[in-house]
Amino acid sequence: MGRIALKKYNKNHSQLIMKEYLNNIFYSHKLQPIKNDDICAEAFNFSEQQRIATLLMGIMKNCLQDEQLKITANSFMRPFFWYATENNNIGKSCKYVGQPFWSKKAIYQYLIAKLDNYHSREKGLRHEHSIPIKLLIQKAWEFPTEVSSLIRKYSRAVILTKEEDDSLKKLGLNSNMPDGFNWENPNLLMRYESISGIEIYDTRYTLLNQLIYAKRDELKEIIQSR
Repeated sequence: MGRIALKKYNKNHSQLIMKEYLNNIFYSHKLQPIKNDDICAEAFNFSEQQRIATLLMGIMKNCLQDEQLKITANSFMRPFFWYATENNNIGKSCKYVGQPFWSKKAIYQYLIAKLDNYHSREKGLRHEHSIPIKLLIQKAWEFPTEVSSLIRKYSRAVILTKEEDDSLKKLGLNSNMPDGFNWENPNLLMRYESISGIEIYDTRYTLLNQLIYAKRDELKEIIQSR
């Protein structure tokens, strides 16, 4: 694709520019949606997940014989599972940028927003857990000595658009897994596969990673250079 002029553009123009550029990337690089094996592979923040699991198991151990302590512990277990997907390996939050798995629509929406309104670029995105945290907490109490394995195996996040997240809610999948989900042989993409049009991509090893991390001016330079 030839050089793209970005000297003058309005909102609609910038959307067309970015859509054209991304369409070319997906086509020319033959990018394909991830498969379940991809998201089930070792998490990008494996070390942080294990530290979180160690802390959580220490808390849960003291609650096993006290129902009231369990009730109290439940009130602050959710953040542990949230940080198990949000934090990187040095404990730094990366709610959106830094997450490997994005829906195609979220990629387009985020990068278009960088040209339109950089400071609102994350508006309309959702950090979504492939297995709802509510279910992971329930499973943790069933198998309190296996919390480390639970987090390692099931704690993954996907960046979606608000509209995609709303589609999950309409099907009651915001806090549940579809019928047929198997904990022993989990399909972590199962909820997204239930919604037509949701495709998940690994952004780490392609030009997409550079685009997502780029500042607004850097993004313009990247587009203009190609």
